[in-house]
Amino acid sequence: QGHPIEGRNGAFYIRRSFGGEDSELYSTVVAVYLEGLLRRGANVKFFSEGGRSRSGKLLQPKIGLLGMIVDPILYGVVEDAYIVPVSIYYDGVMETESYVRELLGSAKRKESLIGVLGQGKHLLAMPRSRFGRNGAF
Repeated sequence: QGHPIEGRNGAFYIRRSFGGEDSELYSTVVAVYLEGLLRRGANVKFFSEGGRSRSGKLLQPKIGLLGMIVDPILYGVVEDAYIVPVSIYYDGVMETESYVRELLGSAKRKESLIGVLGQGKHLLAMPRSRFGRNGAF
């Protein structure tokens, strides 16, 4: 169940994996829901990489959701949609200390809201540069 603020902004919960005994039903429900969003002209944003790489290594994309977006277009159910690939990348690895500890054999600590908020200091310390020099900034 999502947070009320997320829900008001169009966010919805989706499981990390479509596996399990109800996988066919779950996949169908998600596909129909996404189709309904597209029919209404809603924006749909998702991250196809399926996770974060703290080492900077590119992860294998998970394209199931992309297929659920493209299929209604290909079958003529939805007239059109824009698919805009975006990459957000930064040179610094915020979790450097914990990543090194894990490489040396320590167990990975469970992520928490407090831990995520604590990473803000690293974002502020990163060198800033201007992106998108097309006049938008």
